Amino acid sequence: MSPTTQIIIGVVVLVVAIGLVTWKRSTGDGKPSGTLVFEDEDGNKIEVPEGENPLGAILAAETEKLREQGVAIAEMEPLEGTAFYIKIPEAVQPIERGEKYEEPLWDEFEKDNSGEIIGGGTMMDTDKNIEYCGIDVTVADVEKGLEIMRRVLIKQGAPEGTLLIQLEPKEIEHPLHKPKG
Repeated sequence: MSPTTQIIIGVVVLVVAIGLVTWKRSTGDGKPSGTLVFEDEDGNKIEVPEGENPLGAILAAETEKLREQGVAIAEMEPLEGTAFYIKIPEAVQPIERGEKYEEPLWDEFEKDNSGEIIGGGTMMDTDKNIEYCGIDVTVADVEKGLEIMRRVLIKQGAPEGTLLIQLEPKEIEHPLHKPKG
């Protein structure tokens, strides 16, 4: 499943969850006063104890309904691994970034479930010119993930100055290109 398809499914689930739910504070029925009760379009109630994330509970319930309907969404489960931010100093628009970098990375990660694209963005300067773009990635294995990211990004023509920033357990900047000299 391509990153674009995943995003569309995620947005649809989010819109359905938020748009079709009514928020009601529990006032009785033996439930704690801090319990939030949500009701979806089918009249199903979702209870969320105080202090828990209501959006997470709604999304979980809506996801379960989709699974019951036979919608294949297993690919949407988050990958356990190490987070990276790929910083590419190139003025590319979001769609071009997706086609040029995200989709080829996704294709490689998908072959053996070694990583996944989590998101992406564009940083603009004060004059509203694109300064750089970024891709959020999670990899199952750091060394293998770095090898795949380097191979794909170099093949796709990522410019000098591109950084593969490992975000955990501590931040480490891995230059895409070896320093000259």
